[in-house]
Amino acid sequence: CRVFRHDGGQRWQDCGRLGDEPDTLSVMSMLVHQGRLYAGNGNWDWDKALGNTPGFTAPKVHVFEYQGGSDWRDLGQVGEGHRVMCLGSFAGDLYAGVDAGDGGGHVYRYDGDRWVDCGAPDGRNVEGLLPSGGALHACTHGNIYRYEGGHRWICLGEEPFGITQIHSLAEVGGRLWIGTWPQGYVLRLEASGEWVQVGRLGLPEGLLECNEGMDL
Repeated sequence: CRVFRHDGGQRWQDCGRLGDEPDTLSVMSMLVHQGRLYAGNGNWDWDKALGNTPGFTAPKVHVFEYQGGSDWRDLGQVGEGHRVMCLGSFAGDLYAGVDAGDGGGHVYRYDGDRWVDCGAPDGRNVEGLLPSGGALHACTHGNIYRYEGGHRWICLGEEPFGITQIHSLAEVGGRLWIGTWPQGYVLRLEASGEWVQVGRLGLPEGLLECNEGMDL
């Protein structure tokens, strides 16, 4: 659960650990927000996160602000989840999305003192947060949403083209793009609100569908 900074060539500088809880094993997300580096922790291993590993109890998760050297400032516990799946920067505010289960798939906004609950798009893992077209968007396993304030989320696509998971978001040419599973489709949201398929990554059709667009 450590962050490293590239120091040239093959060298990496250890920038410290996110918290001192020994059973928090993973840096789950990182983001630059208003010129500062933030990171959220958790347990990448979903069996550990979901309580399916005998003798292991996943701790609650926190977000940290980098202070330089190996120091991180703890911004507090984010909801009741076991993984900070993603961080987002929108309209001057820092947002965090957590996992399902105990976390309930909620999104939170940091108000400088505490994490404010912004609701759960659909209760599943919040896999990504991205500003696009003047609004904050979130993706879960299969669905994508636009934030409307308060606890309100508007669904912009429910498992388009038969996808079941969304793992990546990007804005290209003023349009929102998503990377998906299991067909490996990359999808783009048109101004009309229609999703179009712009290609397939990984194994070709007819073979086992196990293609995952993890990053864009």
